[in-house]
Amino acid sequence: LLSQYYRSAYFFDSQVMQQFPPAYIEFQKIYRQSDSGFIHVLNEVRHNALSEKGLEILNSRYDPWFELSGNDGYIFLTTHNYQSDKINNTELSKLKSKPQIFKAIVEGDFNEKSFPAEELLELKTGAQVMFIKNDREKIKRYFNGKIGVITRFDDDAIYVQCGDDEDEIEVNVETWENIRYTVDKQTQQLEEDVIGKFMQFPLRLAWAVTIHKSQGLTFEKAVIDAGRAFAPGQVYVALSRCTTLDGIVLKSQISASGLQTDASIVEFSKRDHQEEKLRNELFRSKKTYQESLLLALFDLVTIKKQIGELKTLVKDNVAAFNHELLPWINDVESKVGEQQVVVDKFKLQLQKFFNSDELPEQHETTLQRLAAAAGYFIKQADELMETLKQSPAITDSKQHAKAYNDLLKDLFILIAEKKYLLQSCLPKFTVGQYFQNKKSFVAPAFGMNAYATAATENKKDSPHPILHKQLRELRNKICEQKNLPVYMVVSTATIDEMAEYLPQDMNEIVMIKGFGNAKAKQYGKPFLDVIKAYCEEHHLSSFIHTKKDVKKRSIKSSTKEDTKQISYNLYKEGHSVAEISKIRNFAVSTIESHLACYIERGLISVNELVRSEKIILIESYIDGEISISSIKEKLGDAVSYGEIKMVMSAKKWQHSKDNNGE
Repeated sequence: LLSQYYRSAYFFDSQVMQQFPPAYIEFQKIYRQSDSGFIHVLNEVRHNALSEKGLEILNSRYDPWFELSGNDGYIFLTTHNYQSDKINNTELSKLKSKPQIFKAIVEGDFNEKSFPAEELLELKTGAQVMFIKNDREKIKRYFNGKIGVITRFDDDAIYVQCGDDEDEIEVNVETWENIRYTVDKQTQQLEEDVIGKFMQFPLRLAWAVTIHKSQGLTFEKAVIDAGRAFAPGQVYVALSRCTTLDGIVLKSQISASGLQTDASIVEFSKRDHQEEKLRNELFRSKKTYQESLLLALFDLVTIKKQIGELKTLVKDNVAAFNHELLPWINDVESKVGEQQVVVDKFKLQLQKFFNSDELPEQHETTLQRLAAAAGYFIKQADELMETLKQSPAITDSKQHAKAYNDLLKDLFILIAEKKYLLQSCLPKFTVGQYFQNKKSFVAPAFGMNAYATAATENKKDSPHPILHKQLRELRNKICEQKNLPVYMVVSTATIDEMAEYLPQDMNEIVMIKGFGNAKAKQYGKPFLDVIKAYCEEHHLSSFIHTKKDVKKRSIKSSTKEDTKQISYNLYKEGHSVAEISKIRNFAVSTIESHLACYIERGLISVNELVRSEKIILIESYIDGEISISSIKEKLGDAVSYGEIKMVMSAKKWQHSKDNNGE
């Protein structure tokens, strides 16, 4: 199918290689052999230029009467399968153990001549075998060509011990597929169709193997019968499997006329692969790479992006965090922005140095400037990391605390890694040192926690910071004892008001934001005890009368606002509407109604609760209709009452923003 498109089967005749000639790198160091004389002879064979002396050296290993013996470690290399089969069967018959015969399973269309393994595989304990398929398991216990000895048989497995491997290998039946290839005339793509399967153990006897099967293998001892070599390069492959000349035994003499080499390969190997051009290209590429590496090293884009994500989180949930946090983040962002200005100026200097004909890691002026700049920016990184450790963030929401903690920790690690990589410029930058630092970097510990129960700092802007701390410690103790989130006891905002207005009894405490009848009965007394003790010590009285916009409530007053707050808090903890409905034993529509109130205040985005296509659908009716029921009647089951109410609440929030000029 493909022969009509290519001049040969070799890689250098592929169309892409013709259209885009590559830069060639030739590996010249030989690892399998160490004897220079043997290597020289092998190279003569490879290049079809075997000298008389080389021929004489090879044929000195000729021994037509050599016979294999059980444990001498030799493997027989032949040119044809029938030769290796004969040797393997002879050696197998010498073993006294009981033979085991395994019949292959053939399904569908699979030509007998194409069987990848023996249809009837006869093996014995102690037989030398070779794997004929790669292991599909991740551990890669064996590969095509690996040799071992059978140790035992099981019902569904054969066990093979290979060389110095610590454990024997459990071998199971493998499957080969017969694939029919066709070309789709429309797409010009090759398509595969599995038309047959062959299932057998991936083993064959291996006292002898064909030279073709030996490719890629290494032998200390080999008996080679290459007198009937029929493929170009076959003799070279056989000879080059051996580590030493002394480990070779030739069963047939080698003649110069018998050393076949494919003319197209000889022609390719003689081509001028322009080594000088390669060296120049390599230098230019190294120079470009080092320059881009250094420009990226002195760059703060990733750090700025991370700060932006942190700021977005806080801005989008501003009501959930303490008011000191956003100005603090703005300050951090400003400091990094100032450093970016310095970085940009330094990068301009670097680019001037890059005009040199030397590699950056070899240009002395560049190295000096890199060291000086690295010292400066490392100090700035230290200061910034110290600032992050002083984060003032406090939130009553575990969900928001986790998001904030993760983003801040990622930012801290980004800066720490940047600092560590900058140290590769001291005392002199090298690419090797840069990658050594990159490899050895270990993220430092960072334990900041924005969740209210974990906060330890005092409330500095509270009129009574000591009381504020005492109330917070009491709240945290109750949360820990009852294993409750903070909003189920009292929020930080509630503690703020208690420390400011100093309620003295149950009727006054229900006037504090977040305290309803139920919560006052459950938790009011311990908080009142702390407040009254503080007031007695400092000769203070209640300031509840100064609290604005609050209606006096008795302990029996309504808890309607509290119930909405609880639903809101549960939502901010990460619970879905359905989950809140189950937790509170309320209808889903009731929870949706609660959350709609917070959408109208701008504390929840409607996009979090209603899919965009439903929002568009509902909004198209809102302008002309004022009744939820009339909109529901027109839209039917496509939307719920709660979804309509939430979209209408979002419209009200947007309207109030527009009127306030936001």
